Amino acid sequence: MERAGASVNWDIRDLNRWADEGDAETITKKINDGKNGLAARFDRLARISLVLLGYRADNVLQFQADQCVDGDVGPKTSAAMHTALVALTPGEAARPEIKAAPVTEGKPVPVPVTPPSLDDYARVHQV
Repeated sequence: MERAGASVNWDIRDLNRWADEGDAETITKKINDGKNGLAARFDRLARISLVLLGYRADNVLQFQADQCVDGDVGPKTSAAMHTALVALTPGEAARPEIKAAPVTEGKPVPVPVTPPSLDDYARVHQV
């Protein structure tokens, strides 16, 4: 019964569209209404992808070397894995709904701002 529910949920939320594009982040947002568990989901997806592509689950460095991808396990590696997985099925890459996973560069995280203490607020506003 649970499997049927998951299948219906997959169809109702049109998740196959995002899976065809290799967009695990959007799938996670649609399932969880946020990014809960996103890092773990990316890790599992990468490990499963490596096995399907004939590598050991922990051998991402060999995959990167074979695909001439940078040594950083990030968006470029994910895009290369998606492309390699699509290529496993003859003719799949030619389907218009199958898209290459977008490669996005990581954005620098701004330096966290420490909120002022209540003592500073009281001093400035003379409360």
